[in-house]
Amino acid sequence: MQAKYAEIVRLLFAEGNPVGIKSYKLLAADGKGLELTSPAEFSASALPFTRSTLDLTVGEWRHSRELLPLLHKENRSLGLTAVNCDLVQMGLGCVNSWGETPRDEYMIHAGTYEFTLVLSPVL
Repeated sequence: MQAKYAEIVRLLFAEGNPVGIKSYKLLAADGKGLELTSPAEFSASALPFTRSTLDLTVGEWRHSRELLPLLHKENRSLGLTAVNCDLVQMGLGCVNSWGETPRDEYMIHAGTYEFTLVLSPVL
């Protein structure tokens, strides 16, 4: 399946990581693809990089321009699309972006979390 990569990237930059959704579709140019649904609200993203690639403490990448070769813009079949779905997210909580712990109302506290996600073909 050849993904509508430019459209996916445009939506990611326009919408970022959508939160509070119950459905997320990944579609090719012909309208076929994959739909993720859940009875619970979740967040989702689809990127041409894995989370470990974006982790500055692990990878060799330090600037976004260094990731450009991984995009495979001319032939997306050479690349990958990493789909990430999260039940909850922990944010900055308006403190800072360099290591402070988020305020309590933005923390994900220890507990048991369950998340049902259904993957369905879009034909």
